[in-house]
Amino acid sequence: MRPVYDFFVGKINTPSWFGIGPLQVPSDIVMFQEVLYRTRPQVLIETGTAGGAMTQIFAEFMRRIHGAGNFRVITIERILEHPNVEDLAKIPEISLIFGNSSDPEVVRQVQALIPEGWSVACTLDSDHSGDHVAKELDLYGPLVTPGQYLVVQDTYLGIYSPGDYGGGPLGAVEAFLSEHQDFEIDMYPQRWLITQNPFGWLRLKS
Repeated sequence: MRPVYDFFVGKINTPSWFGIGPLQVPSDIVMFQEVLYRTRPQVLIETGTAGGAMTQIFAEFMRRIHGAGNFRVITIERILEHPNVEDLAKIPEISLIFGNSSDPEVVRQVQALIPEGWSVACTLDSDHSGDHVAKELDLYGPLVTPGQYLVVQDTYLGIYSPGDYGGGPLGAVEAFLSEHQDFEIDMYPQRWLITQNPFGWLRLKS
């Protein structure tokens, strides 16, 4: 199913959200809205800002849920090149950190930006090599609060797409879950079957 999507949508007509071109399948954008609305995290950590399109979309969702000033999107990227990134500075609830998401110093910066007592969710969408995703899971998993999501994106890599991802994101998820029984895979966000994150929608048990 993923190759079908790649051909008919990814290569012919990329999705757009009010003029912003996110690197996501439309069903995952809707699923993020459902997940955020249902669980209502006050802080969303995003590794892998890329062009900043999803960062802006996340902020829009969070603003509708909590109201202006009552949430925070913390996004991390090594190099920002897309012109949309300039728009991030105009959104006061977005905190942008430059650096490697697996660097403990970057994680400390993230922790310092989380208000005490606020609920935290996280989405991992940076380097998709197995080793890097495993490090991110170990570093950001402890920041997620009960009942919230830890979404490992692009777990389809290594399943549908060629290339050496060292086990890829899905392999890192499997290893992480074998040692962290407090997290579970939530199949509900995958009910439409077309997702870039098969078995990557993890939730910390309440």
